[in-house]
Amino acid sequence: MSKILNTQNAEITTVTVEVKTITISRKQVTLSVFRQLREEPILSKDLTLNGVPWGYVNYHPAKCGDEGEHLHVVWQKGNDLLRSRINAPANANLEVAPWVQLVLSAAIAEGLQTKLAGVADPAEKFGFSDVTIVRNYHKPGYGWFTYGGVRFHARMIAEQFAAVYTRDKHPASIREAGMQITGPNSDASAIAALKLPVSEYHAVWDALSALPHLFIAV
Repeated sequence: MSKILNTQNAEITTVTVEVKTITISRKQVTLSVFRQLREEPILSKDLTLNGVPWGYVNYHPAKCGDEGEHLHVVWQKGNDLLRSRINAPANANLEVAPWVQLVLSAAIAEGLQTKLAGVADPAEKFGFSDVTIVRNYHKPGYGWFTYGGVRFHARMIAEQFAAVYTRDKHPASIREAGMQITGPNSDASAIAALKLPVSEYHAVWDALSALPHLFIAV
């Protein structure tokens, strides 16, 4: 039988909470000062760190709080203190040229198309979800897809591939064009598994998310 909470058996316990702040010359950094930090990417193209991360700030200087989960990381490069926005894997929009474009082109050549009513999503065959391809007439198209929980962005998709994505049937010439890009022994799924840095991006996000939450003064 549980005890009844009353003034005789209740008590208030005081705990100590550690609050980490950024200070300059022993003065706590304000929002105004934080906004003046130069913004540079902490991640290089190969997803290694360009400097030493200090922590992240729960403040969105560009009013980007509703733009999907992300962090504003404060980091050090040499003697400079900088800030960098890092998107969560689900909305990373990660560009890995030329592999993202190659994966999408190969998938289209192998039958990737818009989902039809009452038919299984063709993207599942490749392990993709949330595929979006935009055709840019007479110019390279572009698109996005999620693979392994990471959102990838293909900046340029050859017009011949983007043009057939919305068609019910793909001409044989597209399959041949895809084989010219990937070679006869490669396919979209194999390229994605080998070349798209899914585990690497998750690892970076987990590491940066585990950094101290830094508080700044209003």
